[in-house]
Amino acid sequence: MLEIVGRLSPQKKLSLYSAAIIADVNDGVASSSAVYKLYQTVCEATGDNPYTQETVNRHLKSAGTYGVLENSITSEGFKRGINLQFTFTVPVDAVINTLEKSSSTFDSIELSKIRSHARAILSKS
Repeated sequence: MLEIVGRLSPQKKLSLYSAAIIADVNDGVASSSAVYKLYQTVCEATGDNPYTQETVNRHLKSAGTYGVLENSITSEGFKRGINLQFTFTVPVDAVINTLEKSSSTFDSIELSKIRSHARAILSKS
């Protein structure tokens, strides 16, 4: 199933990468709101134009058909709304490594900095 990940479209890779980084620093789980915030940063770092949150969520839902992750609906509390929550069914580090090796797009991203940014996003939510 990881070989399929390497053949995804560039924007699907960016979406999945963002979710994987969030999940990597959050016990394998990523909320759609946190993923989208990180996705915007990843797109800025790679020079790609970000898609809408709805499209990113759709990309991640489709990754579920490849057996990489599952999604569920969760409430983030009063006045915080309802979000999708993505849980990886394969090792997150394997997904990150596969994506990084599959495209030079990720060469401009420093993994330690993006993980730090992911932690900052999670601490604010």
